[in-house]
Amino acid sequence: MVHLVDEIARGKHRVCYHDPADDRYCYKVPQPAAESIRQQRREVTWMTRLARRGYSFSHIAKYDKTAQTNLGTAYRYRLVRDDNGPLSTTVAAAFADPGNHVALRAGLRDLHDHILRFRLAFYDLTANNLLWQKREHHPDRLVLVDGIGDPSGLRFLDQIPAVFHKKVRRRYTRACWKIAALMSPTP
Repeated sequence: MVHLVDEIARGKHRVCYHDPADDRYCYKVPQPAAESIRQQRREVTWMTRLARRGYSFSHIAKYDKTAQTNLGTAYRYRLVRDDNGPLSTTVAAAFADPGNHVALRAGLRDLHDHILRFRLAFYDLTANNLLWQKREHHPDRLVLVDGIGDPSGLRFLDQIPAVFHKKVRRRYTRACWKIAALMSPTP
């Protein structure tokens, strides 16, 4: 049994803790609500499918395994770190500095292209579910750490490229409007 104590972040449905045995990983513990457990199962299913397809997990935090902890069942993921070591910051925190806006916009375009190219389904693309990973020898990139998968029951329609692209564009545009609001000065 893994003993979790060092909390990294807290979301609406899950709490994230450092892996006490390996600082390259973290554990996500779902809140007791049925929806958060269902959401976690959906995400694990999608991660397993992506791994079978040979996806590189360059823009998504990679799921590793499920384990029993002192807080219940938890799901281990690769931690997203900058090349120089610290944990990557959320897009919400990165947008606080206006000097980051141009690079973050480029990162959003790159993520959009990546989602379409690899047919990645997502449902909760928010500034707190995206981390900005700073890299030394490559362009910085955005990494989605939560909200992977598709909650709709019509997944078979995703096999039709035009339908999939339309759905992604709609969801992505909606998410970008919310993220863009972070750049606007508040009155």
